[in-house]
Amino acid sequence: LANIEAEVDTILTAPQATFWAKQFACQVLRRIATAQSLPALTQCLNDDKLFDTARYALERMVCDQVNGILLAALDQREGDFRLGLIHTLAQRQCQDAVAKLVPFLQSEDAALVDTTIKALGHIGGKAAATALAEAKVADSLQDEVADALLLCADRCLEDGYESAAGAIYEKLTASTYPLQIQSAAYNGLVRAQGQGALSSILALLKSEVPLLRDTAIKILSISLPGNDSTKALISQFPDVTPATRALILKALQFRNDPFAIPLAVKASECDDESVRLAAIEALGVLGTKLQVAHLAELCNKGGKEADAAINSLCALRGDGIDHAIQALLTSQNEQVRTAILRCVVRRQAGDVLATLLQFAQDPSVEVRKEAWRGLTDHATEAQYADLVALLGQATDANELRLAEIAVEKLGGQMQSAAMRDAILATALPVVSATAKQALFPILTKFGGYYSCQAMTAVLGSGDPVLRKAALDALCNWPDASPLATLEGIMKTETDAAARLAAMKGFLNAVHLDNTLAGPALAQKFTAAMEAAQTQDEKKTVLDAAAKREDYGSLAFFETILNDPERGAEAKANYRKIAAAMQSSEISRESLRLTASHNSNDTKNAIDGNKNSRWATGTSQVPGMWLQIDLGSDVQVQKIVLDATGSNSDAPAAYKVFVSSDPQKWGAPVAEGKGSQANLEITPTPARGRYIRIEQTGEKNGLFWSIHELQIFKSSDQGQLDHVKDVLKQIGE
Repeated sequence: LANIEAEVDTILTAPQATFWAKQFACQVLRRIATAQSLPALTQCLNDDKLFDTARYALERMVCDQVNGILLAALDQREGDFRLGLIHTLAQRQCQDAVAKLVPFLQSEDAALVDTTIKALGHIGGKAAATALAEAKVADSLQDEVADALLLCADRCLEDGYESAAGAIYEKLTASTYPLQIQSAAYNGLVRAQGQGALSSILALLKSEVPLLRDTAIKILSISLPGNDSTKALISQFPDVTPATRALILKALQFRNDPFAIPLAVKASECDDESVRLAAIEALGVLGTKLQVAHLAELCNKGGKEADAAINSLCALRGDGIDHAIQALLTSQNEQVRTAILRCVVRRQAGDVLATLLQFAQDPSVEVRKEAWRGLTDHATEAQYADLVALLGQATDANELRLAEIAVEKLGGQMQSAAMRDAILATALPVVSATAKQALFPILTKFGGYYSCQAMTAVLGSGDPVLRKAALDALCNWPDASPLATLEGIMKTETDAAARLAAMKGFLNAVHLDNTLAGPALAQKFTAAMEAAQTQDEKKTVLDAAAKREDYGSLAFFETILNDPERGAEAKANYRKIAAAMQSSEISRESLRLTASHNSNDTKNAIDGNKNSRWATGTSQVPGMWLQIDLGSDVQVQKIVLDATGSNSDAPAAYKVFVSSDPQKWGAPVAEGKGSQANLEITPTPARGRYIRIEQTGEKNGLFWSIHELQIFKSSDQGQLDHVKDVLKQIGE
């Protein structure tokens, strides 16, 4: 580097060197200059064009002679050049510059005075501070002087001159200075004097200026540790306004000094709400197990104070606190028990589930409701039977609703649908009529064979309200279990409204029964039509049959093609279903898709638009799946997964399953690798309503995408020929 520096110096002193070459040389010297380059750089200070680049190079040099060079130039230069030199001297914190800068404070050049004030602040030290304190400058520059004095004080403090720094800070706390300066000065005073500044800070608590009070609180919160400061802060409590008392409590909370506990306890029962709330919050940090009972009593007041007390009970830390809280569960006061139960749940104190199950049987409705809230979030499958039994004991309407929410939520999380079905079916016959109606929506949501049997038994109740509710539930059952029951009601019910409801429920169950096809399906539609007594009922049957693309539907419509009232509609439906049956592609409108990823976007795979797509949104990994509900059992012939447009997003590898039960899949009917964007899969012969395609490979950085999905089915040629004959007969 020394050789390079010498060559660069030569450029600066060479008469033939251009300005640009010399400027570049100065820029290089900013990084490598030593005392060797001082003569060349000093010469450049006399060149107006090179002045700034030379000054910047000198500014960064670690060399004692530099300050002398800059001070000498200060005597020779004026205007912006002088301002630049002052700035550089300030950056170098040159103490020798103070004496030369002081006269500039009396200049009529406002820019020079302003720059000098800032420079003195940056240089810092006692001499600069004295000059600034004695400076007679325009009022418009007083704030600049104050800022500079703060910097001087900070520098004194850094250099170990605490007394000098303290004197400057104390001067700046005067009310004649801007509030921000006063606030900063008080903070500096504490750094300089420590506990010696305590009385000054305490006095601020009575200030009418919010900023200064806040400054005091912040300082007392963290900057003046020790019991003496805590005691002094507490001593101010009676003499300040309620707003300041609340702030003092906040400061004591931050100090976390147990000495403040008695004050917080007393203040938690004072007349001012803001103070009470601040005290209660402080006890959540300061308190020990000895304050648990007091906070529990505050829960009895209700409103904001009860909420604050519960939060503080939950925030308490230390030995014996959980035990002290649990002990209060035996309180005779229901509001206290309710609050403590909430704390037990939030703190996860002890055996929470056992406690919640116990208090779900408490004499107090409010306590039971709190227990149900906890059970909703924390109960597990192992407690499901207990929850259902407890729901059966609920009497209050709001409690019953909370119980219903908990039982429904946990039921949806259970791994074993059979266990859930058995538990609900066992409970329904033995609970009260009110509890039965609470259970009806839950059973209707989850369905199940045994629950259906239990619901059917309720139909024999002498209570017409219960009977109607049970019938409504069966009519909306999510599986085909009530098929036989609803068929019987549909055929025998004399009440028109009940018969129509049963008919709709029966037809819904027919749709849900995957095993019904061909003649068996036709028989169900025929039974419904025979039971139909009104035009609305007959229309309901025809509409249901028209939605089922099956030879059974065609067989049913064939029986009424010549009906004088319904023949025209039957022919139209026959043609529609026949067209769909003759096509080997299953109508996309009848497909229902779900997926492991981005299930809401699966509709894009069957919208007929090749520019839209379903995609996993993340790299392909084993375990991803797409599931298709075909609407009814069919013989699956071919599956087409078209990823054209995202050509690399075909599945890395796949397995295909077909089943009539989406919970039981059996062995795969096809498996392989996605070797092309438009992937055609031909499974081994398989019949079912559901198809599950599992992605079993990996493609890092590539989604699994499907732009268009097609499912093709096999048809019986003999049946197709019969359909064609019928179509000819009806003029197709």
